[in-house]
Amino acid sequence: LATKSYSVQNSLLKLSEKLIKINPDYYSLWNYRKEALVEVFGANDLQQTEKSIENELKLSEIGIKSNPKSYGAWYHRKWVLEKANAEENYKNKIFSTEIKLCEKLLLLDNRNFHCWGYKDWVENKLETSLEGKLQFTTLKIEENFSNYSAFHYRSKILPTMIANKTENEKLSQLNKELNMIHQAIYTEPDDQSVWWYYFFVIHFSNEAIQN
Repeated sequence: LATKSYSVQNSLLKLSEKLIKINPDYYSLWNYRKEALVEVFGANDLQQTEKSIENELKLSEIGIKSNPKSYGAWYHRKWVLEKANAEENYKNKIFSTEIKLCEKLLLLDNRNFHCWGYKDWVENKLETSLEGKLQFTTLKIEENFSNYSAFHYRSKILPTMIANKTENEKLSQLNKELNMIHQAIYTEPDDQSVWWYYFFVIHFSNEAIQN
């Protein structure tokens, strides 16, 4: 790419954009864009960097809307925000917008594990509290007790969140988990997502109380 003229590189970027809009799962096209963006991000031109970030996020969003489970589109989004050398305030603004996008996409498909994973990554960048993360899973579970992705994500948050709590605080939280599970089982008795989380909580409760 270093030997390509700016005009040739720009033309290829436009071509790759057109092709991605047709098929966002063509991984080589995303990789080509990454190679070109390395030069942009390394030029220390904040204005151009911010413009490139916004362009890539828009393109990635088009790809995600075409295929919500496109590995290439989701990974490109994360890669751009990791590699771009932008001001912290600008990035935080982008991250906040990304959370809203994830919430919107999870309304369309609340089990999309790509979206759940990306949302978690963004929340870590924003230093979202574990309590805040858990509350979001509560919301999504109450909307749909069959939401395995929400239960799975909750199982990753809960152990860390209560690790340093007192025994009474641990018991209080575990009782809340069981109450939610009982309500879910009453509503959806044959759903495997609820039973999977039930077994997880029972097993985890024994370890948590002993520690």
